[in-house]
Order: sequence, then structure tokens, then C-alpha cells
Amino acid sequence: MSEYKVKVIRAAFKEIQKLTHEYFEDVAKIIKNFVNGDLGDHRKLSGYMDLWRTKRNETRVIWAKIDTNTLLVIKAGKRKDVYKNISEDRSRSNPLELYSLLGIEKERINDIPCYEWSDRKTTSWHQFVYGGYLHSPVLTEEQRKIFIKLNNSSQDFSNMSTITSLLLQSSPGTGKTICAALLASELYKIHNWSVTLILPRLLCNEVKEFSSVKEINQQHNNGFFVGTFEEWLESVNPDIHSQLASLAEEKIAMEIEARRIHLIGKDEKLPENYLSLYKSFVYKKDKNAISSLEKHPIYKENSRVINQLIKIKDQWKRRLNSKIVWLDALEIVTKQLSPQNLTTSLTSIFIFDEAQDYLLDELNLVVDMLSRWQKEHNHPSIIWLLGDMNQRIQPVNFDWGDLHLSKRYTLKYNYRNTENILEFANIFHAISREINAGSRKLPEPSNPSDAFEKGEPVKILEISSINDASSFLIKLSENIRYSLDGSERSLLSKLCSQISIIYAHPERIPNNRRNLKGLNFLDVYQSKGREFDACVAFCVFRGEGKPSFQESNNWYTIFTRPRHRLLIIATSDEIERIGRDKFQKCDFFDTSNSPLEILVSWIAEWSNSEHLFKDKDAILNQIYQGINSHPVQIYWDTYAALRLTRIDDVQITKIESNLIKNLSSQGQSILQNEFLQTESILSVIDQIPLRCLILRCLNRSWDAVDEASKIQDLMPQEYNRIVNAIANDLENKGLLYEATRVRVKTGVPFPNEFPFSESFPDNTKSIVSNLCKLGINKINREVKL
Repeated sequence: MSEYKVKVIRAAFKEIQKLTHEYFEDVAKIIKNFVNGDLGDHRKLSGYMDLWRTKRNETRVIWAKIDTNTLLVIKAGKRKDVYKNISEDRSRSNPLELYSLLGIEKERINDIPCYEWSDRKTTSWHQFVYGGYLHSPVLTEEQRKIFIKLNNSSQDFSNMSTITSLLLQSSPGTGKTICAALLASELYKIHNWSVTLILPRLLCNEVKEFSSVKEINQQHNNGFFVGTFEEWLESVNPDIHSQLASLAEEKIAMEIEARRIHLIGKDEKLPENYLSLYKSFVYKKDKNAISSLEKHPIYKENSRVINQLIKIKDQWKRRLNSKIVWLDALEIVTKQLSPQNLTTSLTSIFIFDEAQDYLLDELNLVVDMLSRWQKEHNHPSIIWLLGDMNQRIQPVNFDWGDLHLSKRYTLKYNYRNTENILEFANIFHAISREINAGSRKLPEPSNPSDAFEKGEPVKILEISSINDASSFLIKLSENIRYSLDGSERSLLSKLCSQISIIYAHPERIPNNRRNLKGLNFLDVYQSKGREFDACVAFCVFRGEGKPSFQESNNWYTIFTRPRHRLLIIATSDEIERIGRDKFQKCDFFDTSNSPLEILVSWIAEWSNSEHLFKDKDAILNQIYQGINSHPVQIYWDTYAALRLTRIDDVQITKIESNLIKNLSSQGQSILQNEFLQTESILSVIDQIPLRCLILRCLNRSWDAVDEASKIQDLMPQEYNRIVNAIANDLENKGLLYEATRVRVKTGVPFPNEFPFSESFPDNTKSIVSNLCKLGINKINREVKL
């Protein structure tokens, strides 16, 4: 049987996440068999051009064969649920094609967002379904064309006096970050280019988990960097980085100077945006340079403050105790660095994602460096910027036009938002455009018709006070907690049920509401570049007078985060500030009981948290609650959850020690029963560590070693971790000899000074068995003598 490449559309994951363990594992078995070329018990669905189903017990997977070696999974679930919207009809004269089933135009079929399952790259099915799939995206046909254009535009380096500079300006949800990560990986692997991918801090961890990026990083190859701008500077010049003033130190110095010129009061804190305004419009700029920026919308809105900041000049640097400010450090490094310091590759590319939030001076320093490389070192160099001017959330002087980029591209399709959500978000882009009149024209936002589904109207909860909003949050938290009661064995299912609450004003969130279960609070900066099935915009319109350019950009960014459902909580005054006419197509709700319950259920239904496995304490609390409950509840996806939280091996071993202490108080029969039940876990990388943990609780150390050996070839690092943890257990019990024998399994030589170091015929049996065998052998030798 030939193997298949298996892709899964995003909508299928929501269905799979809702399944109980039995059906969840059946779907896993079907899809894993697909990879090995086994289509299982399958048949073609009548009335469709090329739609098939495979069944296992009461579980069904609906799929299509999109080419000779590729299967696309469309739906998966219980038999009674999976056929919704699928109508078989043998008499249908014109069989329906896949695009008709998905409700899209025929030409969009190759642009459906999907993710690849490969047991070579992702061994845990639980981890893959509950967020890991986001790290295995597949470039759509439209995104793939960008790679071809990028490759073609960089072929001609006949004019070495000018670097190739590229721009990908696209709206939210078009897949810019995916393009940056996957194309960076391909340029490195296929063309052997030196690649530097600069990302915002909040996106770094996510992108580093992409399978294509992770594969390169695990090989520790030179010439491939993924990280923040500051991390890059540290990697190329640690000495300069060690002298760098932190952002907090820069802010304190600026705060002192702002008080000196009476820009802020004696006890007043420096507003968050003042330091960025100073760096953008004042630092190292003469009067002509400053006057040339006066038409910039950020300058116009903050001209009074900027004119005051001019009085500070460079005096704030004296308060940094000889430390170097960021822009000075970057200038030193970019002027000194040569391509030979970084790579043996013949071509270099620098990629900046979310470029609109960088200082123009920062990017110009990189452009100057790459130009010098090309002119002085004959080293072809490219800078590629990705971003969206309409999502600018930092008060910086950035403008595409000022960089004089040679090539510009855009992505058309919106893979995230529904048509209704885009239509609503674009209202706030129109506000930005109106405020920006007279300055450089803003890019066009996504056309709602370029979304992949119509979706539901945006809903508004109109409240009279912040207390009403607080009451709603309590009801929402209770609803999510209630919906989790059936998730007996899936920790990820519990963790995945969260709603993101995005706010612009932290003081609007009562402190006693921030820890409500099932709710994840994010400000606009934390939400940037991320997406959620549903989210709540919490009192974001607060303010006085006409909206500012910065506010309208923030609103546009917030409202383009949800994939399916958007709820806005706002007071009547906040709605009036924007204008009720802006909300004509929204569904309004008030705080009376019946509508409120409907609204709570509506938003909670799409709770998810695929990006939010970052709270280690919350995960550990759930694990400990389970093992201390009656009856004991051991989550079968415990290790998948720990990996998604990116807890390292040392921490996992410490956590296991605590779990063993708690579980050891359970009766032997209970633990033995739990051990037997783990046989139903399909993914060995989830199953084996858990089985080893239970065996360690049962004091069956050598059985645990044997169990761990099942993943020795598949996951050698995890095998070594488990075996060393077992050895530590034995050492803590005073069984040093046994611990040493166990460590031999990881390649550690048996110490010569230990008795019988050369005599043990079998290192896997108990000491008693080995001593008996040694005694028998000795007797046999003496008898022969």
C-alpha cells in the first residue's frame, strides 16, 4: 500500500475536540491508517463527485482525494452527527463537487486553510488536535504564489548597488505569519540562503513550534535565526547586548526628564506611548527631519507632546549609567557586522513580521547594512517586510512609502474571519481612513466577500454600568465550567474551553474578576497576531470626544481576532460616542435575565484556547485535583498538556515526583486498574510516560524501564528522561546499585569499582536473580574442577 499525505481542514478539529475518548481515539486510528496507505472500511458517498467515508465502530471520517497521494479530511465524528449537511442521492444527475459541500466558489478549493498530520513530525494525537495542528499549516495556493514571486524577484542580482526589498501588505487573517515562517524554512532548506526571521515577542514561541522551523532548529544549523530583534542583536554581538539599557531603564530615564521639563507632574507616571513618540519623532532628528514628519497621523495626534519632548534632546541618556540605548546599539552592530560573521551562504534574507510596529530608523539601519553587504562584500541581500498598516498598534513613525521598497505583494483571501465580522471591523477602518485624510492613503482592508463563510451578526451587550459587565463575566465563567463536567479523561478538553476577553483599558476589569475560570484576559498588544474561535471585546470604546487614529486602529485589530463569533460589551455612553449608526447590522441585547442567558450560551459554545496553554500553574492544579479526587482521575493526555505548555524535562521530572507522592497513597488495586485502562490510549508518546508513572507508583521499576523501551527509538530524549527518573527513584530509596544498573540502559558505563561489575550476565533481572545465577555458575565451575 502506498502512503498518503493527510490534511485536515480547520473546521474538523472543532468536531473532533468535542468527542469522548472512545470516538476520539477511533478518529485517530482511522487517520493514522490513512498515512500508512490503509483507507479502512470505506465507500464512496452517492451523489458526490469524489467524497468518501471510512468507518470504525460508530465513528465516521469524511474525506476527499485531492490528488494521487493526498487525502483531505472534511468531517469526523459520531455516525449520527457527521452526516449533517451531507445528503446522499443516487439519482443526482450532476454529482456535487467538494467546493459545493464546503459552500465556497470552485476557484477557492485550493485555498482552504488546512493542516498536515504526520506521525513523523507529531507523535501525539492529543497534542495535535488540541492546538498542535496550528504548528503544521499547509501553504494555500495563493500563499504558494508568494514563494514563487519571492524566488523569481531575487534571481537577478546584476545590479549590486541596490538590494531587493519586498513588501507583503495584507489584511488580518490572510496568513502573513504562516507565509513568513514556512517560506523562511523553504528558502533555507531548498536554496541554502541565510535566513533571519524577526518576530514580535508574543509570536516567537508559536512560530518556533512550527514543524518546519523546529526541524531546522533541532539540527543547530548556522545561518537560520528565528526570534525577536533584541535576541538577534544578542546572538550577533553579545558584548554590545550586555551594555544595552533595558526598556524599563530607558522609560525611567525618560520619566525623570519629562518631570524636569514639566511635561508630567511630580508624582505622575510616564504615559506608555511617550518613549515611542520620542524615539520615532525626536531622537537623532534635526528640525528638517521633524518637520517632514508633521503630516504623519501619529505626529498630528500627538504634536503637543512631541513638541515638548523635543526639549529633552539627548539628556535622558546621561541617566542610564553609561548603558547604551537600543537605537545606538543597533547602529553600532549593523555598521560593524559583515555577512562572513554570520554565514557561509551566498545570499541573505532578513524577514520582519508585523513590520508596521517597528521604528522607521530600525529598519533603515538594517537596509543600510544589507546594502553595504551587497556593495562591499558582493553578497546578494534581501529585506522582506510583512504587515498591515491598518493594524498599527504602536505610536511609531513607520510608513511603507518612506522605505522605497522595490516589490509589493498582497494576499487576497481572509482565512480567519467571517463575512459579517469583516464587514463590522471595516467600519472602524473607515474611521481611521477619515482621521488620516491628508496623509498617505491607508491600504484597503479585506473585502468581506473574500471570507470563506458568511457567519453570524456581531452581538452587542449594552450595559448601564461596569457592574452589569462584571455580572455577565461571572455568568459566562459559570457556563463554561458547567460545560466541562463531562470531560472526565481529557485535560486538554478542559483547558481548551476558555473565552478570550480583550480589553483596551485594564482599569475596566475588576481585580476580583481576573481569575474567573474559563476566561482569559488579554490587552490589545497581547491579542495582536492571534486568533480565537470567539472572543469578547470588553468596554473598548471608553473615552471622550472623537475617536483618535490610534484608538480606531486598535479597534480594527481587536475586532479581527475572532474566527466565528464576536461579542462587544459596551455602556450606552460608549455606543453613543461611536454613533449608533455604526452598529445597525448588529444584534443588541440588554441585561435582563432571559436574553443574557442566551448570550452567555451563544459565546460559550465556541470557547476554545488553542493558543493559551501557557499557564503552568492552572494545568498543574487540574492534574493534582484529578489525582486527589475520589475516585482518582488520571488524565490520559497529561503529557500532551505538559508539552503544549512547553514545560522542560527538568520541570516534568519534578512534577512526576509530586504526582508519585500523591498517587502512592491510592490502593494498589486502584493503580493497577488505572494502568490497565491506559491501554486504550493510542499515541505511544502520551501512553508510555503515563504507564511508566503508574508503574513507578507501584514500585515496579524494572517494568517501567521495559515499558519505556517502547519509545527508545521513536523518542530517545524522552526515553532517557524517563529511565533517569526511574534511577533517581531508586537512589532516593537507597538502592544505589539498582539505580546504576538502570542508568546503564541510557549508555552510562557500569562503574568498575562496583562489585560484580563484569560478572552480571543479565542486566535486566533483579539483583537476587543475578546473584543466584552467579552462584550457580560458580558452583558449576568448581564441580568441573
